[in-house]
Amino acid sequence: MTRVAPIPKIRGPLFCGAKLANRDGTCRAPSGRGTEHPGWGRCRVHGGCTESHGESARMAQATATAQMFGVPREVDPITGMLECYHATMGVLAAIEAMCMQLLPAEVVWGIVKEKRVEGEDDGAGSESLAPVEREYAPGVHIWVKLLADWHDRAFGEAERILKLDLDSRRVELAQSHVAVMVAILLSPDLALSEGQRRVAARMLRSMDGQSAIEGSVA
Repeated sequence: MTRVAPIPKIRGPLFCGAKLANRDGTCRAPSGRGTEHPGWGRCRVHGGCTESHGESARMAQATATAQMFGVPREVDPITGMLECYHATMGVLAAIEAMCMQLLPAEVVWGIVKEKRVEGEDDGAGSESLAPVEREYAPGVHIWVKLLADWHDRAFGEAERILKLDLDSRRVELAQSHVAVMVAILLSPDLALSEGQRRVAARMLRSMDGQSAIEGSVA
């Protein structure tokens, strides 16, 4: 029988940690006590039930989970920054697709509250037939808000990439790698034949796409 390792429990800070107003020290109540996010964030007495503290606690829990299950990768900073930009553009495309499904009226007017009218349950499935009360109000749809936020995020990342001139730096990095490979190929320790050196030179040219090795390896 195959044993499955239990999923480790992700825990946040043990205590609330809010600064006490009347005396020195911090709150020693368990994190999230009396809130909808026990084990994370501030306790009920120190604002843990507010929307902002609840969101902060959920973000902390999600971050801790990602850090525990994330597998470290060795990526140079230039590639890492470009990968983040490409991922941002992917999310932006998904949000744009969701916005395209909205009706014109839904963009600025929508449901803000919905509840099912309580009634007698006279059989299986009868509750699902109960009327639903909906409250409508003017307001920009959440997908449209996300679209604006992620547009700003993508623009900011693109601006930083252009300022750092990452494309030129990436070319320089690739050329430095090729230069190292050329030095290895020319090393007498390898004792490559003339034919082997020519084949290696063609492979390097195809990978590099530059003329960094012209004249170095015939």
